[in-house]
Amino acid sequence: MKKDYKALADEILDKIGGKENVSSLVHCQTRLRFVLKDESKADAKAVEAIDGVLKVIVNAQFQVVIGTDVKFVYDEIVKQGITAGGEVPDDDIPVKNRKIGDVVLDYMFSIFQPLIPYLIGSGMLKALLSIMGAFGLNNSSSTYSIISSIADAAYYFLPLAVAITTAEKLKCNKLLALACVSALVIPSMTSQLGAGATLFGLPLRNVQYAYQVFPAILCVFLYSFMEKLATKYVPAALQQVLVPLITMIVTVPVTLLLLGPIGITVGDVITNAILWFNSKLGWLATGVLAAILPIMIGTGMHKALVPYTVSTMAAVGCELLYLPASLAHNLGEAGTCLAVAFRTKDPAKRRTALQCLITSLTSVQEPTLYSITMPNRRTLIGTMVGCFFSGCIIGLMGIKAFAVAGPSLTTLPIFIDPNGGNNFVKALIGVAIAIGCCFLSVSIFYKDEEK
Repeated sequence: MKKDYKALADEILDKIGGKENVSSLVHCQTRLRFVLKDESKADAKAVEAIDGVLKVIVNAQFQVVIGTDVKFVYDEIVKQGITAGGEVPDDDIPVKNRKIGDVVLDYMFSIFQPLIPYLIGSGMLKALLSIMGAFGLNNSSSTYSIISSIADAAYYFLPLAVAITTAEKLKCNKLLALACVSALVIPSMTSQLGAGATLFGLPLRNVQYAYQVFPAILCVFLYSFMEKLATKYVPAALQQVLVPLITMIVTVPVTLLLLGPIGITVGDVITNAILWFNSKLGWLATGVLAAILPIMIGTGMHKALVPYTVSTMAAVGCELLYLPASLAHNLGEAGTCLAVAFRTKDPAKRRTALQCLITSLTSVQEPTLYSITMPNRRTLIGTMVGCFFSGCIIGLMGIKAFAVAGPSLTTLPIFIDPNGGNNFVKALIGVAIAIGCCFLSVSIFYKDEEK
């Protein structure tokens, strides 16, 4: 029977205070992510009780877990008057009821989440290039070089993509924000910085802003502030000319002199800290992270790791903590589904487990988490134990990811090393270990029980 997505959308809006209470809305693979003007008007329990809603999570955003049908519900909500792109015009969004940590996480979600498909395309193209090389494509040929350039472009111009998503979040002029960040990555600017340029007599730091994310974020934050300031004081008749002039002539120099180097330093500190920790005790960190990922994904907190993942991938070309840990967890959930289907005496739960097995292997984990793993404490404990051991083994194997995508059978090419080697073979072994560990652990712990 066809689902009534419009009725579901109407009921959700009604229970969260109506469309007038929605400040912004985006969606990921399984969730509607609302930013509400007044969260006290939303009844989380009532929303969670709606048929078609798997769970409600209030953490930085008001997240309504729908499952793989989320896009259809999102489209119906947009038709209710929320503009495409997820924003309702609003000049002053109250944040008095939101903690500062929630606000920061909300900004990180909004800036980095839209970048995932952008980076997946580039990463999968690099994997395809590696496969083509293994089948005889000469890496010195023009065909190889052109395809490689296409794949590299997304990371080289990553600051521009970040400029767009940041400007969308700040509700400022996207094209002018893009122009400001473009000035940082234009080849002539890179050459001048490399030659030891000065600005107003002050020396500029010799850095390359291509591939970087944090300088672009800081640049657009400054631009947004300058845009509001200039719009407030410049007469309306002159705004079309003077606002772009004032914002650009202030934003770009201040970024080059101050904000850009600060952003570079922030990215370097985060990346180097993770690399240092991984070099000292990386296998254990991978195991611990894999074990707690069910809780992090269940509460939406795993998105806080996306900025680190994107910046690390752009800086060093690979990632060796979050994505390998996700390999252990995501494929481990498939082992959980198999174990529950094998052990349960409830035919309905067996059918659900087998259905979730497919999504765990090929796409997203939320349906499995909310339908199989988290409702039963023994299943959750067994999954966490299995993920810990498989994560430790994957960490000891030194498996790395070379593109940003949620690990699954369909995205395994992200583990193909462009420089050759056996990393992909290790990842295949890791899949078997993850499924096996969780299947064994959950089979031991599992017992049918009430939620």
